[in-house]
Amino acid sequence: LPGYWVFTEGLRRDYELFRDERSKSAVDLLAKHGSFCSEDTPLEWSASASYIREDSYCLNAYLDNEALGAGMTPRGDDILAQLLDQIDATITGRYRAEQDADVPDFCKGRTYAQPFYMGLAMRSLIKWNARHPDTRILPAVKRLADWMWDQLRYKPTSATSGARFWYGQCSASAGGPLNVWTEAL
Repeated sequence: LPGYWVFTEGLRRDYELFRDERSKSAVDLLAKHGSFCSEDTPLEWSASASYIREDSYCLNAYLDNEALGAGMTPRGDDILAQLLDQIDATITGRYRAEQDADVPDFCKGRTYAQPFYMGLAMRSLIKWNARHPDTRILPAVKRLADWMWDQLRYKPTSATSGARFWYGQCSASAGGPLNVWTEAL
C-alpha cells in the first residue's frame, strides 16, 4: 500500500462511534504494514524530505492505533526524529529533490517545498505533541510556519490577495532561494 494512502483517522473515528472491528483492524494493519510505517522497512527509505507526507501519515497511523488500545511502536520516535529532520532540511536548503522524486522536472536536484505537505507535517507534530509532549515540536512548528509565510506565500500584486500559497516552489539553483513557482492555491 503506498505511503500516501495511509489514512487512519476516519477508520479510528468509525470504530469509536460504531465499534466496527473491521475499522479497528484496518487501523492496526495500516500502522503496522503501511509503506514506511512497518518496523521491517528501513528508515533510510523515507529519510528524504521527499517523504515528509508519508512520514506524517505514519505518525498519524501510530497515534490512531495507540488511541484504539495498541501500544506505541518504538518506530514512532524514529519517524518523529526523521520528520523533524526533514523540516529542518527543507528550511535550511539541505534537501534537494532527487531525480526520482515526484516533483516537476525543473525542480529535480533543487530545494523543493510544498505547503500542503508542510501543513500535514505540522498537523501530525501537533497531534503527536498532544499525546507525547516533546520540547522539539512546538519550536519546529513555529519555525516552519514562519518560514512558509516568508518563503512560500504567493507574493501579492495590487490585483491579488497575499493569503495563499503556491502549490510548490523550488530554487532556481541548488540551495538558492525558493523563487520558481508552480501553481498557486
